[in-house]
Amino acid sequence: MRDIRQVVQGLKPALMMVMVQISFASVNVLYKLAINDGMNVKVPIAYRLMFAAATTILLALFFERFTNRHRNKQAAKPLHRKKGQQSESTQSLLKQNNRKQPSV
Repeated sequence: MRDIRQVVQGLKPALMMVMVQISFASVNVLYKLAINDGMNVKVPIAYRLMFAAATTILLALFFERFTNRHRNKQAAKPLHRKKGQQSESTQSLLKQNNRKQPSV
């Protein structure tokens, strides 16, 4: 079961590229059909711009909301420490450096 998850996780970028190419192809076919049917060229262009603006706004709101949550969690941590006290990440880095350096 875990191997399947790793395979799917590795295929996500390729699957997204395929989905984007399929969507571009379908939009081009629909544009071609609409224009051949007698629609003015400016109409699908206007629809495309409105759809792109709405999609961009929704994505921006979603990602901005996510980053604000992440920032709020980090802001809740105390920024000041007692004299001589180190953060966990600093302590782990020091331990790693001590392991790598040969003792003389």
